[in-house]
Amino acid sequence: GITLRGVLECPAAGPSEKRHIAEAVAAANGALSWRGRLAGATKESFFADIDLFVFPTTYRTEAYPLVLVEALVRGVPVIALDRGCICDLAPLASCTIVQDPADFAEAAMGLLRGWLDNPGAIAAASHVALADGLALYAANRAARDALVDQLITAAGGNGQELDRR
Repeated sequence: GITLRGVLECPAAGPSEKRHIAEAVAAANGALSWRGRLAGATKESFFADIDLFVFPTTYRTEAYPLVLVEALVRGVPVIALDRGCICDLAPLASCTIVQDPADFAEAAMGLLRGWLDNPGAIAAASHVALADGLALYAANRAARDALVDQLITAAGGNGQELDRR
């Protein structure tokens, strides 16, 4: 009972993937578009055009997908399957982490129905995602700086200032 428009952002590794994506776009009758690999302004446009970042990865050893953090720092809430290190995002209010792939569609639809039932909920979710994303970014930056300091100390540090960029 909900009309959705999906925007798929991913590269196609080869002709077979490209064909499968084209078939899915055609079968969706205008409800799905594919933008391929995005960078720069096209990536910004992608995140501006979506209300929810859906990441139903089934890759068992998914590391820590940067794209999830990229969504959050742009104010886009995330729903993802719990794979690899994705569970580290579970404490964030703007992230819904689903354990079982069989429950993923129902969880996503539950979020969307909640937003439709409460007109201000999408904006509120976006504000929470932005706050979560900025906090996560700051924490990751602080952890990186601490690691660099530890490495310098372990190497005997020579008193020279380090450019942390």
